[in-house]
Amino acid sequence: MSTVDIRPLNVIEKDANESRVIVFDWNESNLAATVTISTSTWIITALRPSNESPVALLNDNASILSGSRKTQTRLTAGTLGSEYRVTNRVVTSESPSQTKERSIVVSVVDL
Repeated sequence: MSTVDIRPLNVIEKDANESRVIVFDWNESNLAATVTISTSTWIITALRPSNESPVALLNDNASILSGSRKTQTRLTAGTLGSEYRVTNRVVTSESPSQTKERSIVVSVVDL
């Protein structure tokens, strides 16, 4: 299993048979020094083909990492030749809280 630190709008390749942990570093997204992440939600949307149902790219073991300024999830499966948008939506600890979201594209290829 490999871990990949990602930046928003990145495109990463993933083999359909591999499990890959991805990490979003929200610290680099200009969170104020005292702000942490309260909640994190992962959303996967099939882009190509857009009618893939159910979405074959799966995620599990989602968490907010120590320090509460990074999030991670593990991606598994996926259909060869498909592309997916993987979005991480977080809610911040500040008052009033903010909802922020960043996405990447995952292309499932034969590596």
